[in-house]
Amino acid sequence: MKKFILLLVLGFLFSLKVQAAIRETENTKNEAVSQSQGETTAQRAVSRLRRTNDRSVLLVHEDHEDDENAENGVVQWSQRCFLLKEGNKFIKQEGDCKSRHSPCSTFKIAISLMGYNEGLLIDEFHPEIPFSEAYPAYIEAWKKPHNPSLWVKNSCVWYSQVLTRKLGMKKFKKYVREFKYGNKDVSGDKGLDNGLTESWLSSSLLISPEEQLIFLQKLLDNKLPVSLKAHTMTRNILFIEELVDGWKLYGKTGSGVILNKDGTENPDRQIGWFIGWIEKANRKIVFSYYIQDGDKQDTYAGPRAKQELIANLSKYVNNIFNEN
Repeated sequence: MKKFILLLVLGFLFSLKVQAAIRETENTKNEAVSQSQGETTAQRAVSRLRRTNDRSVLLVHEDHEDDENAENGVVQWSQRCFLLKEGNKFIKQEGDCKSRHSPCSTFKIAISLMGYNEGLLIDEFHPEIPFSEAYPAYIEAWKKPHNPSLWVKNSCVWYSQVLTRKLGMKKFKKYVREFKYGNKDVSGDKGLDNGLTESWLSSSLLISPEEQLIFLQKLLDNKLPVSLKAHTMTRNILFIEELVDGWKLYGKTGSGVILNKDGTENPDRQIGWFIGWIEKANRKIVFSYYIQDGDKQDTYAGPRAKQELIANLSKYVNNIFNEN
């Protein structure tokens, strides 16, 4: 009898150990799945960039990468340009500003000028175009009607493509050529005949930070080959926020992923743009800011470029904000 009771106790203890081992295995599995899902979500967020208006093409020479890892939350760049200019005077010139990259969402500025000049766009809030399930909508905010102001704010790709389709390739190509916009190549992806809707999206159209600055200055000076209304309305929808001492900030971000030399995607590496100007009364200071990540980041490069640029404004032109 004693032996029987002893066997029962031992069996019960063994059962407890087995159950604990099973629970530990399941927890380990769940943790691994959770981590995997987290990584997949982050990867999807970055990969989605290439399917939106915030994609980019850049032929990368891998030996130019920054080998140092980001420390203390500071992003390491493999390439960067910062240009800040008032009139004919450069306040800041830094980095490689001559290399051309995809304009990404900053090309909306050019599309806006075309749209207003052709009468496709009326004012800041018209036309409002309803969303269609046939349109690309990788971002939830795009799944609703858009007007010109919302188009720029949400960086909505389908609104851009509705406008360029209405323009047609002949006019679209003519505007890009007359704007002297970067390499002026709107052929699109080789063999796909998609230049009218894809040429600025990790494709054929490229522009340098220097050329972006020149283009912006022409926009401010009403020197582009479009109507005064097109200049004015485009500037209006680029307004972002009021800064200190009466200064106003205007601009457009752009984000994209890098392509390697062989044309394959590198979703772990991003580029970011923030171009625009600050103004107060009759003073206007234009900027062109470009970054290329040196390692994987989980946030979009365009908004990061915007944050960095605003920080640099306070650093380099603090005396301007204090002037009357």
